Amino acid sequence: MKYQINLFPSNEQKTSDKVVYFLFHYLRYILVFTQLIVISVFFYRFKVDQDIIDLKDSVKQKREIVLATSPLMKEVSQVNNKVDTVKKILTIQDGFVKLKEYIFSKVPSVIVLKSIRLKESSLEFSGLSADPQAVRDLYDSLTEDKKFEKINLEGVKKTEEGYAFSMTLEKFNADKK
Repeated sequence: MKYQINLFPSNEQKTSDKVVYFLFHYLRYILVFTQLIVISVFFYRFKVDQDIIDLKDSVKQKREIVLATSPLMKEVSQVNNKVDTVKKILTIQDGFVKLKEYIFSKVPSVIVLKSIRLKESSLEFSGLSADPQAVRDLYDSLTEDKKFEKINLEGVKKTEEGYAFSMTLEKFNADKK
């Protein structure tokens, strides 16, 4: 066996040779890798464009749904307002019914009511009685129940028909016992 050993330093390569060597051996891998990235970005762009188109179509459909249902929503709002108004009116009417039932249950049979004026927070009535004690009993009964904040018995006068009186009751509270 024969070995050859070269102890001379090898010739230094020129820069152009180094560049050519680099171009042929390593640059092709870099270029292939770069092309793969560019192609993947290109296809990703197609996907993003399709997503944008789909979103625009979806927004357009939803906008048309909103436009189609907006008159219906306005009508529902109006109906809700009317229902709320009716509920308020019914609540007020229930209060008036309770007030009327309470007053008629308290008025003795010897008292004849001539007029009744019902306002939002008060009740005014006038009546006749042959017995002044019945008027007093009515006043005492209403005062004792404490269902009104203020009770005014105004002017008991003797007339030909009997004793005329008027009474004002303010702020009825049906829940008080």
